[in-house]
Amino acid sequence: MSKILLVYVSMYPVDKYTKEVIVPAKETWYGGMGNDYKVSAPYTNVGPAALLYNAEKIEKVFTIKSDSVREKERGFGKDSGISFEDKLKGIIKNIDGGSIELIPFDISDQPDDKEILEVVSRIGNAIDNKDELYVDLSGGQRQVAILLEVVSKIVTLKGTKLCGTLTNSFNSSVNYTESSPLEVIMNTSTGHAIDFYSALKLFCSTGKINALREVIDDYEDNSDLEKGVLDVMDKFYSSLLLCQVDTTVKLWFNVINEIEKYEKSYESNNPLFMLSLDILKDRMGLEQLDNDGEKNNKDMKNVKLLVKWCMKYNLLQQAITIFNERIPVYLFKDTKPSKTINKLLYGNGKRCDTYDEVYNKRIEGFKKYGDEFIRQKKFFTYYLFINSIRDHINHASEEEQRSNIDKYLQIFMEDELTKDSQTARLMQSFQPGIKITDVMGQPEIVKRALEEALDISGDSLYFDKI
Repeated sequence: MSKILLVYVSMYPVDKYTKEVIVPAKETWYGGMGNDYKVSAPYTNVGPAALLYNAEKIEKVFTIKSDSVREKERGFGKDSGISFEDKLKGIIKNIDGGSIELIPFDISDQPDDKEILEVVSRIGNAIDNKDELYVDLSGGQRQVAILLEVVSKIVTLKGTKLCGTLTNSFNSSVNYTESSPLEVIMNTSTGHAIDFYSALKLFCSTGKINALREVIDDYEDNSDLEKGVLDVMDKFYSSLLLCQVDTTVKLWFNVINEIEKYEKSYESNNPLFMLSLDILKDRMGLEQLDNDGEKNNKDMKNVKLLVKWCMKYNLLQQAITIFNERIPVYLFKDTKPSKTINKLLYGNGKRCDTYDEVYNKRIEGFKKYGDEFIRQKKFFTYYLFINSIRDHINHASEEEQRSNIDKYLQIFMEDELTKDSQTARLMQSFQPGIKITDVMGQPEIVKRALEEALDISGDSLYFDKI
């Protein structure tokens, strides 16, 4: 394990009249770290580096230098003792007689995006997962400095500890003396903002809340109200993974209540969290929910929204399970899902053994309903197709079950009401002999089938006569 400082070395100051490089022989006093530590150093990146050595005993310094910086240093003469490395080593020797390892990374004066990424990649690869890293952002080109902070966050993913970023309060109009030292500031807010953005983006793309919760928990000034919002969102996601539909819908409304409580409190200590509220509400789909008091978890509209939310974040197993178990319950007005589904699949007669028997038997009861027959027949064709996919999820290793499912896929493709659908068109490339493994390898087919089935069912309850 090593303590490492990453420095982008700035150009030495130039006299505005003579255009000559000013040799920074005049030393400036650095305070910093609560003034517990002080060093005397020229007002360049050397000061913060020397101060950090004094305070934290860093062992390595990674130096990034542009062509111009290296050229100016060479112009001073090999033994002038004016380079960043020479000055830093001299100060450290005066502090405690110690030494430090300096590792160079070169960059051009006007690097393009590719070169910048290559340099920061080399730096990232040179940092071990057990190292502790500090970053000096007080010098160098801004576009590279920003990327240095980003790469410092990336290496934390492999275990490297980011201890902080350094900046200084240099003001060219101030004559710094021992009585008015130049302050070095250890900054963590930028790193927190990067962490917050990464966690928020993860939530926006996957629906997972854990990373966002961890970032808020690590923020020193967080509040119980912020934790309350994230706690209920976390419970919602955990309940959803277990397909606990009624509990999940209730928790969905609890998220609304917690956010409203948070917005009315005016007690936010984290501006980033307040900024993200509209994003959280949008991604959770809260504006679309139909809140009707105690009935909210019994509303088919909300369950259908939950299925669509799962599809949005590619939680297809949850989408299939919720659709398979709950949508028929609302359509049939039946309180027992198993009774409803058996009635749907097999009617009131003897249980059928194969999918083609199910297919032939289930449509007999629909014919007496006239115009509604077509819509009902199409919905149940889709329902059995989705049910067969769920069977594969639950019995993927059972050869006999897989054979029955593959047989039903052919029936689905041959059905006059479905074969011209977008789902069927997506499946055309697998014909003939389509297999369930083909379908499961194409999530878009599953999502398309769910969307079309939900569209067919609408909000009507005509099916309660079956």
